[in-house]
Amino acid sequence: MEQVIINLLTNSRDAVLNNIGSKWIRLSMAFKDKHAEISIQDNGHGIAVELIKRIFEPFYTTKEVGKGTGLGLSASMVSCMT
Repeated sequence: MEQVIINLLTNSRDAVLNNIGSKWIRLSMAFKDKHAEISIQDNGHGIAVELIKRIFEPFYTTKEVGKGTGLGLSASMVSCMT
């Protein structure tokens, strides 16, 4: 779970780096029954709607060449399902 949170926070950090003005990342946690719900939000540029369906594919990245491996979200998805 630690690696999943690190992957998501890294993506948030990268997304807000080029913002002009305020930059924020919000991490929150809520407990429901025997489960924890973790939410990470930022005011970054977002991902184009047509690319959303691919973000969990291994080796797919929206980052510049050399800036991402494309493994963070796919590894996070697998980790959360096991």
